[in-house]
Amino acid sequence: MTKLGDALFSSAQQPILACLFGRPEQWFHVQELIRLTNLGSATVQRELNRLEKGGLIETRRIANLKQVRAYEGSPVFDELRLIILKTFGVVEILREALSQLASDIRLAFVYGSVAQGSDRASSDIDVMLISETLSYGQIMAALGPAETQLGRAVQITQYTLDEFLERKRKSHPFVAEVLRQPKLMVIGTEDDIDDIG
Repeated sequence: MTKLGDALFSSAQQPILACLFGRPEQWFHVQELIRLTNLGSATVQRELNRLEKGGLIETRRIANLKQVRAYEGSPVFDELRLIILKTFGVVEILREALSQLASDIRLAFVYGSVAQGSDRASSDIDVMLISETLSYGQIMAALGPAETQLGRAVQITQYTLDEFLERKRKSHPFVAEVLRQPKLMVIGTEDDIDDIG
């Protein structure tokens, strides 16, 4: 949890919103949300009722099981999802997972469908990472718990600083495309991207 996330949402709302808005296409059984969030049944039910009354989630019944998901038709869906992703959703989960390695990471950011807001439940989370010393294995070992928590694979594109600068300088098609797209910064800022090149 972050200070900004704590200012906007209660500690009970944050894990529920992270699940629902982190995978907006997915229907969740209420019992599944209870398990994923480690919250009590009454708490989850209360928060889901509030979200439903506010028009932020939709519900359906299959047999006796209630299912819920984020309501993409809400007029604030895109903005709310972006706030959640940046404060305690994908970005914060990745930041926490990489925290032990942060001193060896120059930049890390989410790009692709997640950053653009066009991802689906099955979409990978694409992360570009600049580090001089870390191996791919070290990074993926650190991200393993985040993949489990997010229920999605994390795909790393890793460069050393020199490799990144060379590709940026030569307008390498892949790097140029990534840099043109929206980004969700995990470590560093967008200004840092400009400053290093």
